[in-house]
Amino acid sequence: MIVIGLINVILGLSSYHAPKEPARMDLGVGGRDPDLLPPSDLPADVVRAFVARYPHTIAAGGRQDGRLWVITFPKGSSHHHATFTIDGAFVSED
Repeated sequence: MIVIGLINVILGLSSYHAPKEPARMDLGVGGRDPDLLPPSDLPADVVRAFVARYPHTIAAGGRQDGRLWVITFPKGSSHHHATFTIDGAFVSED
């Protein structure tokens, strides 16, 4: 039994490799513009209008520009911004 234990220890030590440095994943959470409000703080009418117009897109955030709300698209999206009125009427996109 002692011989079997020694063989296991020798095999374990000879086949051990130190773990590699783990690859970091960028979730895009910390890189948000500090001037943008998170989507949870946007007016409900504006969020509903954004979701209705862009059903497969999650807004990165938004900011108020006078009486308009400018919603920012996530990085890598084909659009950059969409503008809505406070009651959810679409104004423009770029």
